Amino acid sequence: MKGSSAVLIHGLYLGVPDWHAIMIGESAYGKEGRILRGLKIAYEENAHQIFWGTGASEMDGVKEGQYIYDYALAHLPLIAEHLNANILLVKHFIESRSVINTETKNTREEIGAVMKVLARYDIKQLFIVSSPTHGGRCFTEGEVLRLSREFAPQQVRIFATGSDVSYEGSSPKDVVIIEPPHRGDRVHEYPLSVTARKAMRLSRSPQGVEFLKALSEFVDSWAENK
Repeated sequence: MKGSSAVLIHGLYLGVPDWHAIMIGESAYGKEGRILRGLKIAYEENAHQIFWGTGASEMDGVKEGQYIYDYALAHLPLIAEHLNANILLVKHFIESRSVINTETKNTREEIGAVMKVLARYDIKQLFIVSSPTHGGRCFTEGEVLRLSREFAPQQVRIFATGSDVSYEGSSPKDVVIIEPPHRGDRVHEYPLSVTARKAMRLSRSPQGVEFLKALSEFVDSWAENK
């Protein structure tokens, strides 16, 4: 009998450097990528559903979610060994519980599509598996959706779980989380969270590189003069 949990193996743009290490990892060295960590949790939880990726990128005409799923099946011997389980049982487990997403274009859409399925099956727990540098973002997007009008009646618990492999050249120490003001002893007039959100939008504009250069120079100059 299937459990009441689901696992989302978060998609990864197919052009990312070191894609294999991020998605699979190095099982022999105990470094679990998103696929190994996600399937390990799914197996331990007897997950009702396993969700794969998104449609944000493609390679050779194959969308990201389908590509990641196919990639996992191509590495069944490694996965079965990692789970210490029979390869045929693992194959059946994956194939019988998988939902492949090839339509959504970003993290929030990806998680939103998953939550619509959770409501249909009355699934109460969602494990979102991503890189440790990206887990905070995934959790925040999940909470935004969980508390939205569309999903508010749904009593689902969201867990963001990090793999062991970050994006190339980064680690969780490089992540900056900017919360809205919540203490009475700090400046609230110009919330950094609001300014940072504006800066993020500007950084993605056609003049994004120019803006980031100017912002970096301003911050450095301000620090030197203070």
